[in-house]
Amino acid sequence: MNIPISVIKKIAKIARVNRKTFARVINKKSRLNVLRISGSGRPGEFRSPKKAKKALAVLTAKPNISKRQFSTKIGYSESGLKSYKVQTVPDRNVFQNVKSKNRAKILKRFERKNLLCDG
Repeated sequence: MNIPISVIKKIAKIARVNRKTFARVINKKSRLNVLRISGSGRPGEFRSPKKAKKALAVLTAKPNISKRQFSTKIGYSESGLKSYKVQTVPDRNVFQNVKSKNRAKILKRFERKNLLCDG
């Protein structure tokens, strides 16, 4: 079933989707929607349990290992690994927490008033 391109353009414009994507879906009938398939794209974690166990063993043995050494030891490419910086939490007591929250509320109110006056 081939639909003329002019019709596909009009329908794609109304549906706010890419014309080529819409044409592929209609002509091939592979999917009935043009939304992103869940699970598509690069996986975010280790796929095999052996690799996950090996990674855990390497990190427990040497927690300060570099990204390059870690990737070579477990057999993954360096680009596939994500590294995160450790965030330090401020050492505050209850009163300091309340004081900082109130300060943040005052700053927010001040910013809102300035934004309303400027706009």
